[in-house]
Amino acid sequence: ALRQYADWQRLRIAPPVISMNLTRGQFVDPGLVGGLAQKMHDAQMPSGHVEIELAESTLMGDPEQSVDRLHKLRALGCRISIDDFGAANSSLSQLRRYPVDSLKIDPSLVRDLPVRRDDAAIVRAVISMARNLDISVVAEGVETSAQKDFLLESGCDEMQGHLLGKAMAAHEFSALLREQKFS
Repeated sequence: ALRQYADWQRLRIAPPVISMNLTRGQFVDPGLVGGLAQKMHDAQMPSGHVEIELAESTLMGDPEQSVDRLHKLRALGCRISIDDFGAANSSLSQLRRYPVDSLKIDPSLVRDLPVRRDDAAIVRAVISMARNLDISVVAEGVETSAQKDFLLESGCDEMQGHLLGKAMAAHEFSALLREQKFS
């Protein structure tokens, strides 16, 4: 991901934020912070252009170590996102301790919106809670206009999914960045 960012810089393409999903093994690796710092330096990565995505369950393994590691990643200028939020048994009291920039709502909660009332209630509650904690919300797996409309009406900050764009190879995304066609 950081090599791709450096390639975009060389091509004089305005790179977006680079999101990197980390596994539990990568997150607990003692060399993570130092190695990432070096790679960000080598790629001339400005602060705020790397977003680390961690599954909710990854953070719950050792909350004290997770808080410490998250603070170290934030000190590097990384944004922190909890991926698949709502899929695991999270502790909301722990959530307030984590230096988190965004929550990514699990696609299983988005799939049946707005039809399933219980999913709709949970999604609205997550959005409200996040807003009160000054955390942005990203809904994953948005595939229909009805889902998109519900999420917009509910105050969701960002969305991902096939309705908005399909996954693409780096060279295709590079062409899109060159054309600056974002909606």
